[in-house]
Amino acid sequence: MIFTKEKTFNMRAEKTRKMKIHSYIDYAIATLLIFSPWIFNIQTELMESKIMVTVGLALFITNLTTKHKLGLAKIFKTKTHYKIDLFLGWFLFVSPFLYGFFSSTLLPHLLFGVLIFLNTFMIKIPFKIVSTRKFA
Repeated sequence: MIFTKEKTFNMRAEKTRKMKIHSYIDYAIATLLIFSPWIFNIQTELMESKIMVTVGLALFITNLTTKHKLGLAKIFKTKTHYKIDLFLGWFLFVSPFLYGFFSSTLLPHLLFGVLIFLNTFMIKIPFKIVSTRKFA
C-alpha cells in the first residue's frame, strides 16, 4: 500500500480530530465524576464517593498533562494516557466488588467505568463511523 503526502496528512488530521473529541469527552466524564456524589446523592464521606472523586481528578489531571492540543503540561504521551484511562475505567468498574459496596452503589461506578472504556476505544474506531462528514 502506497501512501501519498495527502493520504498521510488526512490520516494525521483524522487522528488529531479523534484525539480532540476524546479529550473533550474525557474532561466531561472527569467533571461528572468529580461532582457525582452530589449528582447521585451519595454521602461524601463514604468510600464509593471518594473513589469516584479520586478517579475523576486522576482523569482530569491525566488529560491536562497529555501531549495533545487540549493538554497544558504535555508530560504524558498519548499511549500512556490511554493506558491510564483503561486502568481508571477498569478500577472504577470493579471497585464496588473490590471494596464491598456493590449492594448500595453499583450503577454509577459501572456506568462511568464503561464510559471511560468506550471513550478510550473510540480512538481505534475508523473516523467515518464517528463522523458523518466525508473526506476526500
